Amino acid sequence: MKSCGKWLLLCGVVLAVGAGGFLLGRMTAPQDAEALLSWEQCDTIYATILEQQDTFLHVEGLSVNDINGQGEYIVPLDNDMKCVWRGTEIAVADLQVGDNIAITYSGDVLETYPAHFTQVLQIKKLS
Repeated sequence: MKSCGKWLLLCGVVLAVGAGGFLLGRMTAPQDAEALLSWEQCDTIYATILEQQDTFLHVEGLSVNDINGQGEYIVPLDNDMKCVWRGTEIAVADLQVGDNIAITYSGDVLETYPAHFTQVLQIKKLS
């Protein structure tokens, strides 16, 4: 009988710790789920850098993209964007004219010439 009481106490402690962890995790999670952007809402094109300025890159889409990704684009450079090469974050200054890159973006693409991305999430250097 004494052994049964210990098991019940142990089960009660485990349940209390689990419930506390659940509630703590729920309180620290972002409340606005719509503000989070999933990778499913993004697109990626592959391009070559034609020109590099302080605030933007001028790129041309590669032929491996579908027809809508083969034009020329302006890629705004801002602080929210990640720039990576081989899994390591790099500075935008490490990108050079002629480099092949993968541009992951979300949102609208302004239909100007060249087209402008409105929100670029990541640039990955490929070469």
